Formats: sequence, structure tokens, C-alpha cells
Amino acid sequence: TYEIAAKVPFIIAAPGQKKGQRTKALTELVDLFPTLCELGGLPVPEPLHGVSLKPVLANPEIPWKKGAFSQYFKNKKNIGKVLGTSIRTDRYRYTEWRKKNQSGALEDVTLIDFQGNPNKNIAANPAHRDLIKRLAEFAKKSGTGLKP
Repeated sequence: TYEIAAKVPFIIAAPGQKKGQRTKALTELVDLFPTLCELGGLPVPEPLHGVSLKPVLANPEIPWKKGAFSQYFKNKKNIGKVLGTSIRTDRYRYTEWRKKNQSGALEDVTLIDFQGNPNKNIAANPAHRDLIKRLAEFAKKSGTGLKP
């Protein structure tokens, strides 16, 4: 599912922030730079895809992003040939696998339900067509960085 490859431990200590807090908020590495700028009292340059996580540090339960993006190559055999672009929500990971050439043709899709079987691609199940359509549209509208 490439879930492990997309996760990065994120531990931050900042003046005035409560220690030992945890959050389930979806974050992206693009959020790190604006967060450090804001915590350091520096202006956050525009435009950026990321958004400061300072509100999450102040309140780990705050409603936050509805999805986070990641990209990776499909496997060693196809390295450099097929790129996966994923959107991860609190429940699902939807990935579009596209040829890494001028056509950018869609080769495959993956849908993982983390409340079901997190090791099974359920994209071929006709019952999930509407969900796949919604996730694909959400990803398309959101671009490469989702703001809360």
C-alpha cells in the first residue's frame, strides 16, 4: 500500500507548546517549512502548498486537512516509468498510477480502506466506483497541497 513509505516521524518542540501531545491530523512535509517560519517569528512566503501546523500544536484535536498527498514510483521493475500520486484521507488511500512520459496515461488505480483490510486493493469492486470518483475529483481540485 506504500503507506509505510509515505509516513515520516514528525516530532517538534517549540517554546510555549505543551509537551507530549499527539495528533491524528493529516500533515505533509510541505507543512514543515511554514510551521518553522511561523514558530520562528518569520514571515511565511507566498505562494506555498504547505500550511503552518501551529494551530495543531496548540490544539491537537482541531479539525484539519481532509487529505494529504504523496508520490512514489510503483516498484523496482517500473522505477522511473510509473508514478503513483496518492491522496490519503483519515480512512482511505487513493492512488492513480500514471506513465511517467508525455502521455501521462492512467495505468492503474489503487484504493485502500484502512478500516477494512489495509493490505487489499478494493478499487476493482464496483461498489466503490462513486467513492473513487469523489476521491479523484477531490485530488484534482486540491492540487498538490491541501489546506484546512
